[in-house]
Amino acid sequence: QFLAFCFCSVYISSATSEPEIISTQHEIITYLNHTAKFSCLIKNRNQKHVTWSRVNFINDTQKLANLLYVDQLKYTPFNRYHLSHSIDSNKNEEHWDLEIRQVHLADQGYYSCVLTAIKPISKIFYLKVIGKITNQIETQTLVILFSFR
Repeated sequence: QFLAFCFCSVYISSATSEPEIISTQHEIITYLNHTAKFSCLIKNRNQKHVTWSRVNFINDTQKLANLLYVDQLKYTPFNRYHLSHSIDSNKNEEHWDLEIRQVHLADQGYYSCVLTAIKPISKIFYLKVIGKITNQIETQTLVILFSFR
């Protein structure tokens, strides 16, 4: 017969912690025809779905959202939109990064990252595009001939 004692410490995982979006980015500024990158950093996702949408505010209480991605499933037909996903398991954080390549002036506006839950958590980003549309006007050089008598 022998008696064993165990002095053990128990680690309780933070997986039961509430999910949150901890991105600090609010406004993204890019040049026309460059790439814009939105970073949605999520802590304790706990298997909730992540969506990316283009948001148009109709008034103070209504908005129209055009769905771009649900998790890694693409809902937009535009090839300029790309999503990357990475996990930092040590910190229980996930990066859900949306890229818009070859940015157009029409891309300027609001985008949202939403973590679905009983009470959804969202982060709104604003994309500002710097550039201008130039009219392709052919310039002509006028040659004036002076005649001296």
